[in-house]
Amino acid sequence: MMDEDGDGMHFGGRWADGPGGGEGMDEEGELDPETVCKFMGQLIRQHKSGQTFVYRDQLKANIERGNYFLKMDMMDIVNAGDEIEELKLGRQVFGALRERPLTYLPQCEKAVKQVAEELLRGGQQMAEEGEEGGEAAAAPAVSLPYIQLQLTNDRDAQPMRRLELTDDTEKMVFVSGIITSVSKPQHKTRILKLVCSGCKAVKKIHLRMDQGIVQIPRVCEARMGRDAGDHAEKCPLDPFLKVPDECEYQDIQYLKMQELPEDVPTGELPRNIRLCANNYLCDLVFPGARVSVVGVFSVTDKAGPPKGGGGDRMVRSTVLRVLGYGSQDQGWGRFSQTQQFSNEEIEHFKQLAADPDIRTKIYKSVAPALYGMDTIKQAVSCLLFGGARKLLPDNNRIRGDINVLLLGDPGTAKSQFLKYVEKAAPIAVYTSGKGSSAAGLTAAIIREGQRGFSLEGGAMVLADGGVVCIDELDKMRAEDRVAIHEAMEQQTISIAKAGITTVLNTRCAVLAAANPMYGTYDETRENAEQIDLQTTILSRFDLIFLIRDERNKAKDEKLAEHIVMLHSVGVHGIADSAAEVEAPLQPEELSRYISYAKRYVSPRLSDEGAKHLEDAFVAIRKEVRDQRASGTNGDKTIPITIRQLEAIIRIAEAMAKMELQQEANVQHVEDALKLFRDATMEAAKSNLQTENLTDQEQQQISIIEEALNNRLAIDCTAQRTTLVADVVKRMDVPDKLVRRAIQILVRRGDWRETNNFNVKRIR
Repeated sequence: MMDEDGDGMHFGGRWADGPGGGEGMDEEGELDPETVCKFMGQLIRQHKSGQTFVYRDQLKANIERGNYFLKMDMMDIVNAGDEIEELKLGRQVFGALRERPLTYLPQCEKAVKQVAEELLRGGQQMAEEGEEGGEAAAAPAVSLPYIQLQLTNDRDAQPMRRLELTDDTEKMVFVSGIITSVSKPQHKTRILKLVCSGCKAVKKIHLRMDQGIVQIPRVCEARMGRDAGDHAEKCPLDPFLKVPDECEYQDIQYLKMQELPEDVPTGELPRNIRLCANNYLCDLVFPGARVSVVGVFSVTDKAGPPKGGGGDRMVRSTVLRVLGYGSQDQGWGRFSQTQQFSNEEIEHFKQLAADPDIRTKIYKSVAPALYGMDTIKQAVSCLLFGGARKLLPDNNRIRGDINVLLLGDPGTAKSQFLKYVEKAAPIAVYTSGKGSSAAGLTAAIIREGQRGFSLEGGAMVLADGGVVCIDELDKMRAEDRVAIHEAMEQQTISIAKAGITTVLNTRCAVLAAANPMYGTYDETRENAEQIDLQTTILSRFDLIFLIRDERNKAKDEKLAEHIVMLHSVGVHGIADSAAEVEAPLQPEELSRYISYAKRYVSPRLSDEGAKHLEDAFVAIRKEVRDQRASGTNGDKTIPITIRQLEAIIRIAEAMAKMELQQEANVQHVEDALKLFRDATMEAAKSNLQTENLTDQEQQQISIIEEALNNRLAIDCTAQRTTLVADVVKRMDVPDKLVRRAIQILVRRGDWRETNNFNVKRIR
């Protein structure tokens, strides 16, 4: 920031010295600020990419649109000397900016403004020459407002945990993290103009971005200075008056950035830091965005409660004054720009993809310590890779993420799958349904003292571009589960609270685990009665697995042998199991392979695969329709809807992505159909799949509901099995419809389920 009247320059926390020194270096061997100003001006004028002047054209275009800022990559400062001999001081300028940003950044912004004025004067002069047909006089001086310099650097970003309060204070730092909270922008004074009521002297005070209270001088400088003779009697105590109309203002926004989940050591809480952005850096990022920030690491005084009845206690708090954002993810989280792959890694990934058994290796690498469960491992592998997102011509989007639900008895390794996915997925957030609320999963509005409200993202927002693992989904409150409906299908979160109206991205896959309503499956009751999840959320899962703890002697012997082997392997406290060591791909290698596939592979169905899937869809629908018309048992036929068809397409694309192929062929479609059948057969038999009732069945259920209400008075209780048998005997209807009617009454709130498999009528 620069004082228009030359009273000095102020940036960040202290006053900077004005221009001075010798040619290039001052007496202390540091770069002269004026040299940095000249260097930056030459860089803006001369830096080219091909035949285009990058910064000169960008600056001119921004000013013509009324945007007074220039965005610059700091690597161009470092490499400037390799292109232009006059800019050989590039590396020294880069080092000086890192060590003393408060001194040199105002000079850089001064150079930006000088170049902008030259460009405008040149444009005016050319226009006048064209109108007059000859040489015109020198163009008048151009007055421009403050022009902001935004700096980016994606290559040197470091984790937040490496910041040192003693070594990095008032220095330029490059930090990576995830935005968790964003406040509404505010208007704050940048330059405060004061007028003395006595001598009419004008004084300007430059304010820091995060400065709250301004200390206005109580005495006019005319009384204290060399000219005190005539003004001593005219200037009273506290003479200064504010001139609001002539002050300069800027937009200020406060954000909270948290360190990336993969940077947090096990067992420790993630650290966060407060960001302060101004002007054109406001409203650039939102909760869930993974960014690398260039800023000045500063320490400010924060007033705290008085200690021991004394005066105010000042607490030192840190703030990062933002100079620029980099790596704003628009697709797969941090894979978009920040994650780099070496040539050796790329060659290794291509060799893996060329292996005909690559998919089998990936399946075996998923939770290798778990015995069996091959179908679930295939589904989890597809979830990790995901399908391809589509953007339709009308700008509507079709999700490519695959959602999987594991419904089963306790002790069937559901949570182990969730823990493995959290470890293997490049971006993952683990949460438990019992300890999660709607705001914790989606987004919350937080009051921040006098600054109003801020928007803070939840688990699904922070997992944007990855996987969110929700354990104990059935333990969540029903109203909290409703909040994630939009996030699972549209992959957005709509917020309209406390004057904040926005839409956040939740482009993540969901892996959830749940238990039956009464703890374990009851063989005497239908599965649909034991699942306390509404059809609206069940329909949003592409694959649903019912996991039973079956008593089978041969299977139990093999399972017991496997568990004993896991506990027997390892000596001297070594926790690594043989199964983990023998996995074809270790979690770290699989995570990098997934990152590469998500970034560079976006498969589509081939013509042959699409035709094969269309024929299979029509055939299944026809078989279901014929069986309903004939009244035969359709347990061996899986009902399929448009939602399931889209799920099969996503699964086929995920299988193609595992092989790094850009097309999903007929074989991928066949394998996707087989996985869908295996995963959905039990769910279809249990009436968990979305299946529309016929008009006749809907009429029968309405009649059965009326009969049930007549059979059970208000506040009365009856055993479910007895009630079902009684209605079936009296009305001669299938017991399936009676159980469905009771389920509808319970979900509507007219009835309530109590202990010992009883139901009670409420209203």
